[in-house]
Amino acid sequence: MCPADGLGSDRRLSAGLFRLTKAFIRLTAQHGWLQFMGTNLLKNARAWLASQREEHASELVTYRREEQALELRAMLSSSAQSALAALGLSIEFDTVLFVFKFGPIENGGLPFIPRAGDRIEYIANGIRRVFHVTPPAGSQQAYQFADGTGQSLKVSTVLHSSEPVL
Repeated sequence: MCPADGLGSDRRLSAGLFRLTKAFIRLTAQHGWLQFMGTNLLKNARAWLASQREEHASELVTYRREEQALELRAMLSSSAQSALAALGLSIEFDTVLFVFKFGPIENGGLPFIPRAGDRIEYIANGIRRVFHVTPPAGSQQAYQFADGTGQSLKVSTVLHSSEPVL
């Protein structure tokens, strides 16, 4: 790029790439290639997004079932829930959802279906938090698939205890 051109060259290049991309999409759609290529394109994009999620948006946690302990990466999110208690009182509490890759442990995945009573430990800012896997109100299971491919599980938990890490 010439210094005299300033941003004009970049804009022309972007516009040219945009036109080229549109022409390619139009051509592949006309010849039926898009359907064939789209499957691989979407599969590759899904895999890339999953790797980015795992690398940049997940935390290391310990999943415990009885004596078994697995260190896995999971994304966390929390939400406020409410439930009716005795005498019609409403109790509000926070639930934390952990999203795990589902599959063989060798690939960093959770190798079994979560069940009530399992524990997830998470350490952040010098505090160890222990969550119990608990089905949300009105549900029989504590998990659901987080995507249409069955490759991610969303696990519902409730905070059980927290303590400083020494």
